[in-house]
Amino acid sequence: MACRGDFPASPQAGIAMNSAALIGASHSARTADATSPYLLDPDWGSKLPEDIRPKKHIHRHQRDTIYEKLLSVLDSQAENEAPPLREVARQVGVSVGYLHYHFPTISRSILDNHKRWKEEHKLDIRKQARQAALQFFTQSVDSGRPQSKKGALRILRQETGLPKHVLRKEINTIHELFWPNLTSRPG
Repeated sequence: MACRGDFPASPQAGIAMNSAALIGASHSARTADATSPYLLDPDWGSKLPEDIRPKKHIHRHQRDTIYEKLLSVLDSQAENEAPPLREVARQVGVSVGYLHYHFPTISRSILDNHKRWKEEHKLDIRKQARQAALQFFTQSVDSGRPQSKKGALRILRQETGLPKHVLRKEINTIHELFWPNLTSRPG
């Protein structure tokens, strides 16, 4: 029936050949034994590498165990530190979206605590930078010779290890208090 190579002479003949091939293939797949290469192994997912293996779905009865694990993770956290929601979800073994969906109140409180902790941490860093700059410039006033802001930044950055932008802001503030006429530029 084929005129050139594997192509059928007419489209109707092609449809008839394709449907016959499908019927024959499905019939042979149904009658094949368990070792046939045409059957899909039910454990195919477990044989894949870990990073591309299909994720296991969490069933409803596991929600209670996840809740208990979530509470134990939250109880084990230090009081002076509030981890981000992503870190809590990683420790519990679920996604952030799972925590948002199933435990919205707890996830909101974790987010609020972390935000509050970050703000307090920023204030502590600024306070440390201000104290270091104040101490540095107090010593330079006692010596009678004003120190440059650039030199103060270099020395305080090495001594404290605080972020440069925070130190620079506090150094500018303290330097202006001690030597207001040195920092003002004619306009």
